[in-house]
Amino acid sequence: MYEPVLMSKKSFDKLDKKQQDVLLKAGKKAQDYFAKEAKGLDDEMVKIFKEHKVDVITLTPAEYDAWVNVAKQSSYAEFAKEVPDGKQLIDDALSVK
Repeated sequence: MYEPVLMSKKSFDKLDKKQQDVLLKAGKKAQDYFAKEAKGLDDEMVKIFKEHKVDVITLTPAEYDAWVNVAKQSSYAEFAKEVPDGKQLIDDALSVK
């Protein structure tokens, strides 16, 4: 699973330009590597599920959008009510592309 490296802007701003550039370059390299490897892991997981007679359903973009809408009206809404700043957390997560 992808584990991002987090750093506060205040700490990042304390680095010199060369350090910032190296950190950003390394982050981009790691991101590109993960994007490439994640697809292979997904394919391997589907293969193993199918080998064990598990039905694997791949959603179309329209089906995925419908699923997200159901989640927004149910589990997301419940999370927003139950968790402090839950709505903001959901909005922040959904804004990531």
